[in-house]
Amino acid sequence: MAQLISVGSQNSFGTVSVTGRDVILAEADDTTLEGVDTDSFTLVTTGNIFNSPRAAIAAVIEASLTASADIQLGGGVADTVNFGALSIEAINADIKESSSTVFSGLKIENQLTMESIDSITQVEGSSLDVGGLDNVDGDRSDPGDCIRG
Repeated sequence: MAQLISVGSQNSFGTVSVTGRDVILAEADDTTLEGVDTDSFTLVTTGNIFNSPRAAIAAVIEASLTASADIQLGGGVADTVNFGALSIEAINADIKESSSTVFSGLKIENQLTMESIDSITQVEGSSLDVGGLDNVDGDRSDPGDCIRG
């Protein structure tokens, strides 16, 4: 397994599948995630971030996702999405996580929809901001304590 994969911002991958310890990707277009198996994963794109049908996405320690447009992950019945901690920045975000969710940072311009199979919490001291509506659903969650709009 590669220890560090880092790719610059002039790329247009389209569909991405990566395995590595620490992966950093920048893309100049929409990104479709097909498979992610990393310790930490950073993705910055000038477009949207989606996943392909039956995607398996896992960043064991942390994922940082930044899109100039929207992020939509985990919406398919066969998708699996698991992050250790999650930082997201986008105009709108709709994420369904297959485990608990721990926000380490959140900057959503308009609407956040977050569904987690377990608890939804935040890293102490992290900044969580949603400019519009938020719909957060997780078992044993208290989203009012962690999201400012």
